Amino acid sequence: MLFFLFKNIALMLAVLISKIARIDYPKEWPELFSVLAQQLQSADILTSHRIFMILFRTLKELSTKRLTSDQRNFAEV
Repeated sequence: MLFFLFKNIALMLAVLISKIARIDYPKEWPELFSVLAQQLQSADILTSHRIFMILFRTLKELSTKRLTSDQRNFAEV
């Protein structure tokens, strides 16, 4: 039971981070992806899974932006 609670909390945090990134990346949060990549290098399996979940949700969220400048920024990622 406790495992599912932590899994749901991790998922909610990944969604929250992706929603913040939609607004703040790249102007207010340019180091987002470099920080996540750095964390992957020294992470255990569970932490790596959660970082990949954040990356997936964030890339999915950024891919839905429609302005040309936003699409250009997404293509650079």
